[in-house]
Amino acid sequence: MASKKCSKCQETKDVSEFAKNSATRDGLKSLCRACSNAYSRDWFSSQTPERRRTKLLRNGYGLTVDEFDALLSAQGGQCAVCGTSEPGGQFGTWHIDHDHSCCPKTGANRKSCGNCIRGLLCQKCNVGLGQFDDDPDRLLAAATYVLKTQNLLVNHD
Repeated sequence: MASKKCSKCQETKDVSEFAKNSATRDGLKSLCRACSNAYSRDWFSSQTPERRRTKLLRNGYGLTVDEFDALLSAQGGQCAVCGTSEPGGQFGTWHIDHDHSCCPKTGANRKSCGNCIRGLLCQKCNVGLGQFDDDPDRLLAAATYVLKTQNLLVNHD
């Protein structure tokens, strides 16, 4: 059983208690998961909502707050797909839609290049596009299906 000493709590723990970090010599973070999670919770709670927003936009999408606000303004303060003015979702924030084929947000690559941002979406439209894997053929097939079904229902009344 391989083990490692946490640099925060100084306890020696099994390596499974440490997250991966390819930038280190041993490929593991220096803090155990428990200490790392506690640090993240403390940091997050010490930040103002505006600072968290600024960091998310900059680090996740390469956007400034002004650029985000300009994008939302250009969309008339509405979802780029359905036109609602309510972003919805648990946190009530707009979702930044980007072309996932350009820079997939998977694994360690959790960033967008910022050049493939398509617009801002409400929570429902963002989830909907995600469920269809941004596939235009599937989206068109779903729209055709719904329209066909509505026409059939109208004809039966």
